[in-house]
Amino acid sequence: MLGCCRVTVVRVNGESSVTVGQRISKLAVIHWFPLEQFPPVQNLLDAVSRDSRFECHCFTTTNDRGLKEFSAGSVVIQRRPFPSRQHGRLRRIWRLLSFPMWVCWQLFWFRPDALLYFEPHSSAAAFLYLLCNRQCRLLIHYHEYREPREYQDRGNRLFGWYHQLERRFLYERAVWISHTNADRVRLFLRDTPEVSSAKVKVLPNYPPVSWQGWSRPVREAEAVVKLVYVGAASIRDTFIREVVQWVQAQRDGSVSLALYINNSDSETDQLLRQAAAECGRVLLYPGGVPYEQLPQLLCQYDVGLILYRGNTPNYVFNAPNKLFEYLTCGLDVWYPGCMLGVKPYARSDARPQVLETDFQHLSALDLSARMGGNLPCKPWLSASEQALQPLLQAATEQAANLRPGPL
Repeated sequence: MLGCCRVTVVRVNGESSVTVGQRISKLAVIHWFPLEQFPPVQNLLDAVSRDSRFECHCFTTTNDRGLKEFSAGSVVIQRRPFPSRQHGRLRRIWRLLSFPMWVCWQLFWFRPDALLYFEPHSSAAAFLYLLCNRQCRLLIHYHEYREPREYQDRGNRLFGWYHQLERRFLYERAVWISHTNADRVRLFLRDTPEVSSAKVKVLPNYPPVSWQGWSRPVREAEAVVKLVYVGAASIRDTFIREVVQWVQAQRDGSVSLALYINNSDSETDQLLRQAAAECGRVLLYPGGVPYEQLPQLLCQYDVGLILYRGNTPNYVFNAPNKLFEYLTCGLDVWYPGCMLGVKPYARSDARPQVLETDFQHLSALDLSARMGGNLPCKPWLSASEQALQPLLQAATEQAANLRPGPL
């Protein structure tokens, strides 16, 4: 189906002239998880809202964590209730099963030229709609890498069935499939040899260009080293306990730690609250921070921490959002050696530095050597707007040029 064109009517000396402008493409975005928990999709929708080539509708679920509701200019965002574990089993099942049917109905009325869905959790809705509209271009993006065995877990059986829809029908139909880095692309192609490598792309999680206006001031040599961690925390999955204990052990007050935690289990929450109560240099801010406020917050610190233990390949081969968020705001980054996805960005010859850190043996860390030295400044300049252009271009290509395969 063809999109509409932008038409401008100009009157000159009482005469009307009509100018037919660029073609407007209808883009539908399906994102099963609440948008508020995923900055990359927020950046995408913000970019689309400023792009005159698109009319965009997004279909998602409501967040159940009390986060400020996200909006993106001209993008129409429609939400269904998320199946929270606080509700009964039957209600959760209904919300799981009704979401794809509701989205399909909304798509029937919107009739998009291109459809972009995120994660296998959103794929059933795309499958149902493509049964009705075979001309719609299909694009797929993954925030995470999942091993094939994960789809066999008891709690993932429904989404495992959705993944079978992807492998049997949707991957062949898609004109674009993307992961966040080259390692995840390699693993995905290994797991799905039936997919053509030509259609699988890298789409990194950079913050928007507006963040580049924020950067931390030059640190004074004798000042306290201010560490910051933003995100979810778990004793099992991160090195949060090791870092907290190390900061508490610095009796000279040379280090402080700010924790902006948006999700944690009860054991981790108890550990952090007790540490904050006992040590004035451990500062705990439960509930996290709204994404748009992060740059002005981060530039107040010296070092951003990445603390994943690498318990699964998803975390081993991960270059997370916070890596690029820290770098854009001028912070040095400390990351564990198990995170192979960060290693390509490691550097110690310029600021901001990206330094491998042994979080299990922090007592051996030479803090003065890390923070000292007269290094040149090489700011991080990559931004989401530039990274998203290939995806948006694929969404606007003529269907005849892309030759989508049969469903």
